[in-house]
Amino acid sequence: MRFTLLTIALINILVTNLCAITLEEAIRSALKTHPEVEIARLNHDISGKEVQSARSNLYPHIELNAEYYPTKTFVMPSNGVFSTRHDDAVHADISATYTVYDFGRTQERLKASASASLGAKEQSRYHQEVVIEQVVQNYYTAAYLNRLTQTAEATSRYYEKLYQKALHMRQNGLKTQADESRFKASWLEAQDLLHSKRTEYRKSLYALEHLIGERVESIDGNELDRAVEEKRIPSIESMQEELLQKSPELKRLEAALAQARSNYNASKTLGYGTLSAVAGYGVDRSLSSYDSSYVGLKGNLPLFDGGYLDAQMQKSALSVQIAQQEYENTKKQLFEELFNAASDHEQAIQSIEAKRGLIDALEQTLHLMEGRYTQGLATYVDVLEAQNALDNAKNGLSWAKLTKIVRFARIERLLNKGCIDEICR
Repeated sequence: MRFTLLTIALINILVTNLCAITLEEAIRSALKTHPEVEIARLNHDISGKEVQSARSNLYPHIELNAEYYPTKTFVMPSNGVFSTRHDDAVHADISATYTVYDFGRTQERLKASASASLGAKEQSRYHQEVVIEQVVQNYYTAAYLNRLTQTAEATSRYYEKLYQKALHMRQNGLKTQADESRFKASWLEAQDLLHSKRTEYRKSLYALEHLIGERVESIDGNELDRAVEEKRIPSIESMQEELLQKSPELKRLEAALAQARSNYNASKTLGYGTLSAVAGYGVDRSLSSYDSSYVGLKGNLPLFDGGYLDAQMQKSALSVQIAQQEYENTKKQLFEELFNAASDHEQAIQSIEAKRGLIDALEQTLHLMEGRYTQGLATYVDVLEAQNALDNAKNGLSWAKLTKIVRFARIERLLNKGCIDEICR
């Protein structure tokens, strides 16, 4: 019988491990299926087409036109009298236009579209970083809740053991009904807490499944221990410098500022006109057949537009100022977010060390209280208080580990480190 139970337990462990998903697998799955990531990628592709469209203005534009009329009215003058005739007609021509000089307007528009494409690329990177952070948070939250479930299971078994012991001692006249009833109440309360933690754990798994688009059977609570030892951060000053250089949010705003400046430079040349080279060749076949051609230069200069061009230039200038202020405002917000995350990370490290020492002391206290209770030197209240304090310390340690991991993920997102090249393509 014991062999059968052991075999079943081993099979369950193997199945759980086979069904468990690693953090890297979860991240890869989320980046492949998450709508925000896909939308950002598509927007980046669109911006690339915008660059291609703007670059096309650097080349000649050639058009071919053709017309055919089965019947067409022709007016023929004869001796001062106009007469009409009906006949078919065919016309075909090819024309070419090339912008010779527009005071750099086309080049500035090309720069603006290139900056917009760079901004879209950084925006795509930002969304990837955000999704990675969400996966890390959900993944380790599930591990944290699994750890709380394990603690609740151990507590429930412990209270059941105390209840059975108190029942046996009462039947032998060594303890009172109060001892038995209080331990039973604690056991039932622990069972209720266990059911609650299991429900929260299942909810966290569902949230992770919804995020990555893949079935998740379980997340091992020991993931908290494996991950927490790896999280180290440099000084806040060096991270601030790194943030200025690598943050996709700031890079996107830098690109937006460059785009606004290019648009402003282009708007300043709108009033100067354009010089174009034109050429064409045409063929007409009707009552009178002939060929025609032309080659030359064409210029246009706006004289009056009701203030439209001036308004466009002022609008572009204001857009530059807005882009500058958005960059400065976002930089301040990111600095504050980075400082808060680093502070919470450091606090979590200190809390982990304190909770570990507290757990060691409380385990010794609980062991002492159990012995004193058996000898009649302590009450059931002392045992319950010691166990409750130990549970709180263990849960507090798990929470500190989760906080450290989550804050580290936030720092990596801010510094553009979560989306490594092996994962983000």
